[in-house]
Amino acid sequence: MFCSTIIKYDECYAYDDWRFDNVTRPYSIIYYAIDGKAFYTIDGKTEQMKKGHLYIFPSSTVFSLFQDKSDKFYHLYIHAFLQPELKNLIELNVADDKFLSQTISFIRMYSKKKNSLYIRKLTEMLISYISEISHETSGLLPIKIKHYIDKNFLQVFRNNNLTELFHYSNSYIVRTFKEAYNVTPKQYANQLALKHISNLLQDGHSISSISIALDFSSPENFSRYFRTNFGCSPSEYAKAAKQNRLL
Repeated sequence: MFCSTIIKYDECYAYDDWRFDNVTRPYSIIYYAIDGKAFYTIDGKTEQMKKGHLYIFPSSTVFSLFQDKSDKFYHLYIHAFLQPELKNLIELNVADDKFLSQTISFIRMYSKKKNSLYIRKLTEMLISYISEISHETSGLLPIKIKHYIDKNFLQVFRNNNLTELFHYSNSYIVRTFKEAYNVTPKQYANQLALKHISNLLQDGHSISSISIALDFSSPENFSRYFRTNFGCSPSEYAKAAKQNRLL
């Protein structure tokens, strides 16, 4: 993927009535969120644009954008034609990547100087780099996440810390993983945790010890969680498992 043409760029506050409802553009829009609150809606889901994150909206994709008027959105934006075009929204945490961080810093500097030549060259570098890491994300990242969850499903079950581990936003991780495995990372960890709980009950572990091991606030909360997923209480499940072993 490369940048063929830059149409417009600037670093500024959004104007007072900055709002786009169900719009499409023939070019991609790159946003770097610096300060303030803004939101986007795409595929029926609304998310807040996070400070320090880079967003690339594909061309010909329907989306909405709006800001919190009490906290105006300060941002860098670039309108550009990309080849080949993106199919999905890209979101990256710039602070977690040294190259992205440095490149964005230079783009901001030359944007204020209105140096379009340098902006073009830097944007080409940025897009080329994002193309490489996006290719890795679409292929290797879900595999890496799955391997991590397979070994650490209880940690993910208790606390979803994948963003800090893999340096991508949670929404990006969830979308990429689901495209590969048809479940979210949390759902996959939940499946493994349920299988683990089932094995513990069959091995005779108490409800109290299991609830403590999985960080439930009480055995009662654990029992409610178990009944929701298995359709019976932990004690009923353990009793049935024991009877089956005796048959």
